[in-house]
Amino acid sequence: MILGRWLGWLLLIAAIVMAGGDALHAWQTGIFVPTPLSAVWQRLDPSSLSRLQAAGPVHLHPAVWRAVVQPVLNWPGWADFGALGLILLLLCRRRQPKRRRRFSGH
Repeated sequence: MILGRWLGWLLLIAAIVMAGGDALHAWQTGIFVPTPLSAVWQRLDPSSLSRLQAAGPVHLHPAVWRAVVQPVLNWPGWADFGALGLILLLLCRRRQPKRRRRFSGH
């Protein structure tokens, strides 16, 4: 669980940095164009993105590829990382021990 929380926080920090980069670019150019996840992935590891784009439509149902994977790759990178970070933080949060309720005998 602690690993999930750490990863969640790292993803949220990455999302904030990416959103800041998009905001800075918008401030400099006057036009807000968010950077899609596919562009971020292309900069980090272009060969794995090419392999995904080649193998994805073959191994996944075409409807799943078109309706799920392609839109996620086209979303802003900060939205993808932020959403995944929030999901991890919610799933791996510390849970409070349940209190036993005691009935008073009035």
